[in-house]
Amino acid sequence: MKLKQKVNTQEPLCAEARMDDGIDSKTLAKRDQHAHKDRKVHQVCRQVERALSFVLADMGDALLQSLFVDKVEPAPDSSHLQVTIASYPRAEGVEIDIEAVLAALKGAEGQLQAAVSAAVNRKKTPQLSFQYRL
Repeated sequence: MKLKQKVNTQEPLCAEARMDDGIDSKTLAKRDQHAHKDRKVHQVCRQVERALSFVLADMGDALLQSLFVDKVEPAPDSSHLQVTIASYPRAEGVEIDIEAVLAALKGAEGQLQAAVSAAVNRKKTPQLSFQYRL
């Protein structure tokens, strides 16, 4: 009877240390899942920003037409979004009333929420809260 010699199939150890040496591969996979969730949250934020920009441009109120969406961020998570609104530059000496802007946004909240609902493909539409950037 002839014995077969076992071939060493393991790769030799490397001489240099790497960032992921000693880390369980399952832990690395969990990191990738977290990055995927962040990507989805940012995707929703971009969709909401785009939808609100179009709606603000088509509003009948001149005050709302003078505004633009600066950024949209998740407040605690993607179920509630913080929308930062800013206004286009105005002529010198013309000041914008922040209270009037926030009141106009509150009055148009139903239209804005409906536009977001139509633009975002989610089971539940995220709640919006607005702030004005000076």
